[in-house]
Amino acid sequence: MRMLRCCILISLLFISCENIDSKHAVNIENKLSTKFDSSNILSDNLKQIADSLYDKGSYKDAKIYLDKLISKDTLNGEYYFKRGYTNSMLLKRKEAITDFQKSIDLNFRIVDSYFNAGINSSYDNDSLALTYFKKCLKISPNHHKARLEILDCEKRLSSTREDVKLTL
Repeated sequence: MRMLRCCILISLLFISCENIDSKHAVNIENKLSTKFDSSNILSDNLKQIADSLYDKGSYKDAKIYLDKLISKDTLNGEYYFKRGYTNSMLLKRKEAITDFQKSIDLNFRIVDSYFNAGINSSYDNDSLALTYFKKCLKISPNHHKARLEILDCEKRLSSTREDVKLTL
């Protein structure tokens, strides 16, 4: 009787271990195929990685993933907005403006996109920046930061005009 119980116990342990090993093997196989087979990487995984890097401020790395996401889905305004912000943080202002414009075209965070395009334009072209800030205010009349930026741009443009008058 003892011998029978031992045989049953050993059989049950063997079957349990076999099930655990097969489940473990399947999990590992799934993880490996997802990790190393780039054709199986889903946009959701790319987005999670891009979002994580973006949120941590790792803009150079985030841009790589955002570029890939945009190549897979050219109609997602969020990707352009985040890449615009990323380009801005990497001091690639012209690229940032282009991305914010695309974000606007795709109706994603339009007010923020106009504002950010204005900020990036204000480093080189106050007249263009004013255009973006005014569009921002037209949609969101209480946008306090846009009002302040308009005043700053107008001051710079005014002082530039005064400098030109003095040199003539």
